[in-house]
Amino acid sequence: ITQGLLQMASGEGSSSSSSGSSGSGSGRPPRTNQSDWEKSSVESGRFTEADLPRLRELAKDADKGGKVTKGSWDEAEVGLGLEKKGQVSGLQRGPRGTEFIDRARQTWDVKAFRSFNFKLDDAMRSIRSEIASKNNVMLDTRNLTAEQFGRLDDAIRAAGLDKRVLWWP
Repeated sequence: ITQGLLQMASGEGSSSSSSGSSGSGSGRPPRTNQSDWEKSSVESGRFTEADLPRLRELAKDADKGGKVTKGSWDEAEVGLGLEKKGQVSGLQRGPRGTEFIDRARQTWDVKAFRSFNFKLDDAMRSIRSEIASKNNVMLDTRNLTAEQFGRLDDAIRAAGLDKRVLWWP
């Protein structure tokens, strides 16, 4: 279940483009590649050209043999974004089953929930599972509505998990 949630959360196997049709008549958004992700990272204003080598390194997913996917690129943005904000330091890709390990040797898993299928109970179950596995959690909130963000924040605080969760952006 967790792997399925991670794939859904990371956008694995799907594109997050909002441009509509690819022009091929399929109705699917166009597939993107790493150079598109890099361009988007810089155009978002959150990262610079100088950040790209670090993003490339953090995007190499140990669970996929060091391969870079759209999901692992998104995870790298979360990790580097939190590092740039000073909330974590010395991030490296972690061992299989985690996304990152920091300078203090704490492991981190990235969770990214999508507004179109967001269920608070499922999100909390996923977060609790990571914390029970001794991982802290980095939350990518780019794809949540303000209302969903607020409900998740309230639930995390009410459960006393806020010391183990970082929010990005």
